[in-house]
Amino acid sequence: SHVFVATGDSGMGITHGVVAGLLISDLILKEESPWRELYEPSRKTTGAIGDYLSENATAIKSFAEYIAPGE
Repeated sequence: SHVFVATGDSGMGITHGVVAGLLISDLILKEESPWRELYEPSRKTTGAIGDYLSENATAIKSFAEYIAPGE
C-alpha cells in the first residue's frame, strides 16, 4: 500500500527526478519536505484550469482531424 510513483516530467526528468527522489525519500522516512504540499496528488490547482481546458481543446481538435472525412 506504500507505493510512490513520479510521473509527468514534461521533458524535465533530470530536474524533476532529483526532486522526486528527495521527496519520496522524505515520505518514506516520514520526514518533513519543502516540496510535499506542492507535489501532493490531492492538491487543488484552480489557477491552471484555463491552460488545462485550452490544452484539452487542442488535443480534441487534433483527434477530430483523424476521424473527419478526407478532402
